[in-house]
Formats: sequence, C-alpha cells, structure tokens
Amino acid sequence: MQANPRLWLAPILSLGWVVLSGWLPQLEAAEIQWGNPAAAIPPTVLQNMGDPTIIKEGNWFYMYGSGSGIPGVRSTNLVNWEALPRVFPTNDTPTWSPITPITAENAGNQIWAPQITKYGSTYRMYYSHSTIGSQRSVIGLATASTLDPTSGSYGWTDQGLVLESFVDDPGGYNAIDPKMHVEVAGENGAGGNSVGKNWLMWGSYWSGIFVTSLNRSTGKSPGASRYQLAARPMTNGTMPGIEGSTVVWRNGYYYLFVSYDVYESYNVRVGRSASLTGPYVDRQGRSMTNGFATPVLAPYAKWRNTGHNDVLLGQSTGYDLFVNHIWTKDFIRALQVRPLFWASDGWPLVGEPITQYPSAAATALPGSWVHQTGWSNTLSITYASNGTFSTSTGGSGTWQTNSGRLNLNWSGGLTQELTLHPDGNSYVGRASDDADIRGWRVPATPAGTNGSYNLASRWQGGAIPRAADVAIVEDDGTLSMSATDPDWSVLDIRIAANMGSLGAMTQTGGRVTQTGWMRIGIHGAGSLDQSGGTNQISGFLTVGENQGGVGTVNLRGTGTLSCSDLMVGWAHFSSRGEFLMQQGNFNVSYATFIGLEGTGTLSVAGGTMNVAGNGWGAFRIGNWPNTNSMGTGTVNLLGGTVNANNFTTVGGFGNGTLNISGGSWNQNAGNLYVGEKVDSTYLGRGEVNQSGGILSSWYVFLQQGTYNLNGGTLSVAGVGDGATNANGTLNFNGGVLRGTFSNANFLVVDTATVQSGGAIFDTQGYDLTTSQPLAGPGGLTKRGTGRLKLTGSLAYLGSTKVEAGILEIPGANFTASIGAGTMTVSFLTPPPDGEYTVLPSSLNGSPTTTFSGLGTFQTASFSPLTGRVTVATVSGFNYWAGTNTTMTPELLLSYGVGGASAPGQAGESTSLALTSGVLRLTAVVRTNDPAVTVSAQTSSNLYTWSDLASNRFGLPAANTNGVPAGCQRRVFETPIQGETRKFLKLNVNSQ
Repeated sequence: MQANPRLWLAPILSLGWVVLSGWLPQLEAAEIQWGNPAAAIPPTVLQNMGDPTIIKEGNWFYMYGSGSGIPGVRSTNLVNWEALPRVFPTNDTPTWSPITPITAENAGNQIWAPQITKYGSTYRMYYSHSTIGSQRSVIGLATASTLDPTSGSYGWTDQGLVLESFVDDPGGYNAIDPKMHVEVAGENGAGGNSVGKNWLMWGSYWSGIFVTSLNRSTGKSPGASRYQLAARPMTNGTMPGIEGSTVVWRNGYYYLFVSYDVYESYNVRVGRSASLTGPYVDRQGRSMTNGFATPVLAPYAKWRNTGHNDVLLGQSTGYDLFVNHIWTKDFIRALQVRPLFWASDGWPLVGEPITQYPSAAATALPGSWVHQTGWSNTLSITYASNGTFSTSTGGSGTWQTNSGRLNLNWSGGLTQELTLHPDGNSYVGRASDDADIRGWRVPATPAGTNGSYNLASRWQGGAIPRAADVAIVEDDGTLSMSATDPDWSVLDIRIAANMGSLGAMTQTGGRVTQTGWMRIGIHGAGSLDQSGGTNQISGFLTVGENQGGVGTVNLRGTGTLSCSDLMVGWAHFSSRGEFLMQQGNFNVSYATFIGLEGTGTLSVAGGTMNVAGNGWGAFRIGNWPNTNSMGTGTVNLLGGTVNANNFTTVGGFGNGTLNISGGSWNQNAGNLYVGEKVDSTYLGRGEVNQSGGILSSWYVFLQQGTYNLNGGTLSVAGVGDGATNANGTLNFNGGVLRGTFSNANFLVVDTATVQSGGAIFDTQGYDLTTSQPLAGPGGLTKRGTGRLKLTGSLAYLGSTKVEAGILEIPGANFTASIGAGTMTVSFLTPPPDGEYTVLPSSLNGSPTTTFSGLGTFQTASFSPLTGRVTVATVSGFNYWAGTNTTMTPELLLSYGVGGASAPGQAGESTSLALTSGVLRLTAVVRTNDPAVTVSAQTSSNLYTWSDLASNRFGLPAANTNGVPAGCQRRVFETPIQGETRKFLKLNVNSQ
C-alpha cells in the first residue's frame, strides 16, 4: 500500500504555461481520434483493486487486494477472473480497530494490503488498517478453512489485532503491509531450520521493513525480537518510500521483495539472504538496510505505478507467478499477473503480463522486436533465421537459444543472457550493472490503426481533422505522412493522451502545420519519427508531459522541425521525454526546457539545432523553478551543431547534465551557467562532462556545479563563479581551455583541480591572467602565442610544458617567464642564497635560462627536474695576482681538474696571477682519458661566461714538478681589456 507520509495532489495543467511563451491553445475544438478507439485494456488487468496477494487452492488461483471489506477474485487460467464475496461483507472496516477514518466517505477504503498464507488446514489473511500519511496503524488477522465460496464451510472469522504502531512510536516502524511466512523443510530460518515456524513481516516509511516470530497455533502474539530487514536513509529531510514486502525461499536463499517510491515511479526491488532475519544484500552485495536493492519491475512502456507485489512459487506451469498493481489510463488501480523467471545466477526476473495460460507453443524467435534497456531506452531489433540480428541504431551480432535462454553476442564483445517466455514472444534479462533488459515481439498492426492521415475512414466519424480540430493518436495507432500526402493543417496533434495508451506518428515527407501545440506522450507512451518533410508547430512541442507521460522524438534524414518552445519531461515528476536528433534541422523560436518537473533527455548526434531564446534563455536543462518537484535534464551533444542565441543554464532548481563528446555547441549570445543559484530554493546541481567537441561561450559561470574538462575544447572569454552562496568546481583532465579575449581575471572559481589528464591552456594571441589556485596529480601545458600569467598558488604534481608563447609565474621577489626553449628569471632585489620554487614540479625540456637582478658574486641555475632556481654566492679575491690561492669548488676545484689529485707543494698547486695585463690560471688537468676535456671560460660578473678567445684548452706549462702520470699542468690566459674585475673558470666535459 502506498502510504506516503506527505499528501500530494498532482496538477494536471500548470499556470506556468502562461509565462513560458505568453501563448495558450484554444480550448474549444473538435477532438477526433485516429485508429481503433475501442482498444481494451489487456485481460490480465483487473480493475479497482490494488496491493495484490495470490494463493492457489485446488484448480483455482485466488487474489485479494486493498479495498472496502477486502475484495477478491479467482481464476483457473490467470486471464479470466470472477469476483468473490468480500472477506468482510458487512463491515467496511474492522469493528475492533482504533483507527479513525479521515472522512466518512473514505472509511471503507482503509483496509490495505491483505496477504494470504495457508498454515496447516487454515488460511490466514493478514491485513492492515491505517490512514494515508499516519504512523498510527494496526495489523489484523482473519481466518478461513476454505477459499471456495460454494463450499458449505466457507466463511471468514476476524481474529482481531496482531500488531500496532503509534505516532512517534519508539519502535520506529509503521504497522502496515503484513506478510506471513511459514518455514518448510530445508529452510534456514534465523540460523537453523524450524519446520512450521511462523514469521510476520511488515513496515513501510518510518524505518523500513521488519520481521518477528508468531505463535504457531494462533498466528498472533508477536515475538520480542524484531529484526530490521530493509530501510532507506532520509534524503533532504524526507523519508523515501519503501513498503510492500514479501519473501520466498528458493535454493538456499530468502528473496525479499520490496516496493520503492510512490505514484508514477513506484517500483519493485529485491535482495537476498541465507537467513530469514538477514542481512539482505542486493546483487552487487550492498546492504538493503542502507537503501540498496536490485530492481525487478519499474514503470515502462504504458505501465505505470508498477508496485506492491506478491510471489507464488511452484503452483503454476512453466514459471512461477508474480502479481503487482498498476494504474490504468483512467487513473484506476488494477492488478497484473506476470511470469517469474530465475536467471542462471539465481536472481529473479519478472516477465511481461500473462495473456494466455497455460502458454501457447513457442513461436520461433526470428522477426521484428522491441528491445528495451533500463526501463526506457528502446530500439527496434530484427532477429534473422540465420542466427544474426541488427538494430535500428546500427548495432548487430549473433543469437542462440538453449533451454529457454536467449544469448545475444553483440559486435564489440558484449554478451547478454536473457530468459525467453515459453510462448517465445517476450524475454527478460539483466545487464552487469543491474539494468533491466526486456523485449517483446512486434505484433501485426490491428486493422484500422495504421496508414496515411489522409484516409478519412481511419478517423472517428470519417472526417479528417482540419485547422480548428485536435487530432488524437492513441490505442496502439500509428499515423503516417509522406511526400505523396497533401499539406495538412490542424490545431493540435496529441499522441498518447490517455493513461496507459500508445500512439505514434511517422513522417517521411510532406508538410504538416499545427497552429497550436504538438503533444507527444501526455499520459501514455507516444512517439514521433520524422525522417523527411516539414513539421511546423506554432506553439509548444511537448515530449513526455504530465502524469504517466512518456514521449520520444527521433529527427533524422532531411526532416525539418520547428516550434515556439520545446518541453521534454514536463508537468509531473513521473513524466519522461527523450528527443534524439540524428540529422535534419530543428528550429526553436523561444526556449528549450529539458527536464522540468520530470526527466528529460535531448541527444544531438547530427544536423543543426537553432534556439533563439527569450527571457528564460535558450536552454534550461534540469532547471525549471516549480515547487511541485525538481526535474532532471540531460543533454548529450555527440555531433552536429547547436546554436544557442541566449543564455543556457545547466541545473539549478533541479539537476542538469550537459555531456559533450563531439560536435559544436555555439553559445552565440549570453553565458553558460552550471548549477544556477538564484536563492535557497535552488537545491539542484549542474554538471558538464566534456570529452570531445567544442563549446564556445562568452563566459561560463560555475555556481552550484562542476565542469569536467576531460577532452575537447572549451573556448571562452573567461570562467567565473558569479554566486557567493554556492560552490563550483572545474576539473582539468585533458581538455583544452581556450581564451578568446585578453582577460586579467580569466579563471575565478571556487575550486580548480588538475587531474591526471592535465590542464591545457590555449591563450591563442591573448594575454590571460588568473589567480586561481591549481592543484592535483596532473601537469600543465601552455599553448598559443599569447601570455598566460599564473598568480595563484600552484600545487599540481605533473610536469609543465610550454609549446608556444610565454608562461609567466610571479614569485615573492621574482618573475619567471618561460617560453618554448627559453626562460628568464628576473629578481626585483638581490635574493638571499637558497632555492626558489618557480614550478610545483618538473619542466618538460631544458630551456636556455638567463637571470637578472642578482647580487655581487651571486650565480644562479635552474633545474628542469625540480622546477627550482638555486642562487649561491661565490668567493672573490682581495688581489689579482698570487699563488696558492684557495679556490671554491664553484670556481675551479682545489684538486687536479678532471680527476687528478693536486700536489700540496708550494708553487705547484692551482694558482691565479695577473702579469703584464694578462690574467693567467695554472692548474693540473687530466689528459689520459679521451672522454674528458677541460676548457676555460671568462666572465666579468660571474653569471655571464664566454670561451677564451684563444687556447681555451690551455697550453702546457714548463713546470712539471709534482704532476702525476696521466696529467699535465696547463696555463689558461686571457687579457685584461679595461675590465675592473675578471674571472676564469674551468669546465670539465665528460662524454
């Protein structure tokens, strides 16, 4: 039973329509329906019941559900059902219950979620009594000896209270949605088998699902030990939905099924445990008490509100049974019966609704199918008789069947194991990431539901809708338009307007004009496939609109589509819309909204999309300020061109994502805002993931969002923040940040990280300055002929590379200017001796480095390996001439140059003398190693050196005293030519 602690009323139409473009459709118009308006709900659907439970007695299957007095039905073939007397035919509610109805009118609708089990010869039906949104609830028990109303012993006895909960109950649970389980031989119970032991599960909001033992003879008297089996953590102060538990034992595991969420997003999930009392984990091994569970059934195609299930094992032919409820197109809850299969890994799979039981003989696989992944991503797939398959999106591979399994081997290496329905008309499976996979054969189109719009006989009343009419396509109808059809003008086209309906339109040519709107998937599942022709819409194009609406658009080929505003995933949190543009042209006169209250996706793989924009901007992706719900919007740019002629927001009030892997996004006017933060009501986030392509904008503002620059090019005048009440992050990881304007504040965000792919700045010919701190494991590359000045703290760990232009890095007392192969370090004042960090890590290359601003007798060097400059002061001389002068290692070496030990005798060690205007250096050098050469250089300032004008390798000295073998005393001379000071040094080069 859906017992959301917060009452909610869904708006069918929003006054927000008025302010979006200032235009509303005319309300008075003839509505003419296409195709077969009498198409019925499949017979597997039973109306006016919810929260089903199922059991078998004899040849009959019995189902009971929520409702006044507990209604029930029975069937021998799971398709045709007959009504049963109510369990409590004279009492709408239990006479003993302390629960007070909300109103007198709904008093009879408060018996929820009955669950039936047989213990011994007695049928025990547990039920709950509560009110929506309240923790004050009770669970009661009724018993009977037979379910057959024709038996003389038929009748139910109310046994009264079993369990209750109170508002703010310290136990933390809500006493609704009971499930009794009786241990059988081979089970593990709570760590050991106890055949016949009774267990009761219950719970929903307020701490989740619990279990306790019961007295076997009475089915009451709950035990003192109560175990929590599953729960969902609070989210933003809200209790997420979890309820409707049921458990079965199979092959060594207990499988716990629960229902998540509410209303249109209601879905069933499962976990398993070797012990009935837990711990239960999902297929990935994560705990159900932490909110994890593996999905088995969620809204898809025309089915909505798919939840609150029960399971019956071993009582049917060909498969086990899974029952659940849905909402019909008239907003009525109804029941479905589905086959329950088991994958080879032991986990359950839920198939398509049963239309025939026992199943017909299996139909061979080859033919046209719909293949769906993740509940909403569908494609057409054709299975050929030669064991190959191909898809509408270009995929292909091979297939094999074996013992009820269908194995798909996709080109590229992906393999999928699926389970076939015994009739061969559907299959179900699960991807490695737990995404649901299912497929169903495309049936022959019913007569009267397909063909050109220009066939009057296909329209109700035999009249083709004209300019003042509304054309409605649903009930599995497909409307087509081609180049041979005459031009067509109508007020609106509505595809799949009613809950649970299906409708489609294909256009290969021709021209259709709507003076009002085109609405695809209003409450049902609708689609538009346009590969040619012109589709002109004066008003909105809505794709996935309102409660239960699922819409898809595929624009390809030479098709041209235009509208005032595009709305994808609108007007209800359950709406879902997908727009795929492969080729063609798409023009939007005002704004494009992706994911308003619902979930919307726009994918552009080719063609050109032009959006003019208005006061709402050009694109609002997951950012529609509506207090009813936060939408989720995703735009994927894979190729083609998008021209946005006004600002774009990605996330803000809701959550938005822009993925760019190819193509060009041209923000021709306005800026790009990632995670717009207007005020405290904007709780969503924005994210841009760029791995290729190019995004061009004046500015990108990272407010409450993240830009992952993993590849491609972000071409902007600057990247900023613009919101002090939010946090934005730019992650460099291999993409290029290109400047388009000289800017002294080029990059100013809350956080910028340099990931392993590195940060690449392209200045082009501009001067860019940023004080942004940069940190992370990657490196930095400078491109472009301009100048990049980094004034913030640098803590990235990778190498720095300058391919062109100048990278300027100011220090506390210096400025380093690094070019492609050159480097200049300018000190403002002579620095103290020591190391100075220019770069946080190494420099790619060995630049020719010059220094300025050093003090007297100071010399400096730059290490590309460390990115640091070393400054040292060398000793000077008190006089020009002399012998036995001690030289520091930086100048000469006090040992024999090249490796020989200098003698210690007076007059025989290294000496420097000034004689007749010639500065003469005498030193012992090594000569017996051809790999070692010793040469001299001269300097007047100790940091600019030049080779001797002559005899730079020296001349042999006459004095050979004390010279070791393999060495020679040599004299190096340079004339004094007006210098006030002059120095000689020897360089040793080893090959």
